Amino acid sequence: MRKHSLTRVSFGSLAIRYYPDLCYKSALRGLRNEIRITRGLLPALQECGYHERQRMITPKQVKVIEDYLGEP
Repeated sequence: MRKHSLTRVSFGSLAIRYYPDLCYKSALRGLRNEIRITRGLLPALQECGYHERQRMITPKQVKVIEDYLGEP
């Protein structure tokens, strides 16, 4: 995701972009797991108001994820 809109983004749609070869639920698990295991990512997201069962994420949270994991 190169451009960030002013609206929230579905966590699932972002997960599918990172894991396009997986089914929806597996992609969700994969991205949530990556957030947990990538050093510093979860605390950085939490500073932006993120919680683990969030379904919609803000453009700022997407940027944090991309900063740590790279663009999908």
